[in-house]
Amino acid sequence: MIKILFICTFIASFTWGNKTDTLTPDSPKSIHGIVTDSVTGKPIPEVIIMVKGTEIGTVTNAEGHYKMVTLKNSALVFSKEGMKTQEIPVGEESEINIQMKKETKDTKPPKKIK
Repeated sequence: MIKILFICTFIASFTWGNKTDTLTPDSPKSIHGIVTDSVTGKPIPEVIIMVKGTEIGTVTNAEGHYKMVTLKNSALVFSKEGMKTQEIPVGEESEINIQMKKETKDTKPPKKIK
């Protein structure tokens, strides 16, 4: 509930104070997309998507979909345990679909100490 209130306040601060009809790099914009597994193509639920450098974020639903408000000049950070974190600039895009890869860890057994 607090995040929703924060996002609404965030949007309102830009729309009420903006007296021009042109979009600036700091203008809020709606963005959406789907996050899928790069190997299976299946949607990934519960991926955390944050606007870099802020506390604004959301989580993908059971079908891997997300929707949020961000700024044109921002970057989105996609993260989930066991997956490689990705940072994507928003730019002019209104739809950003991501394919996440599993995070690979060194699977070699530790060396035996004599």
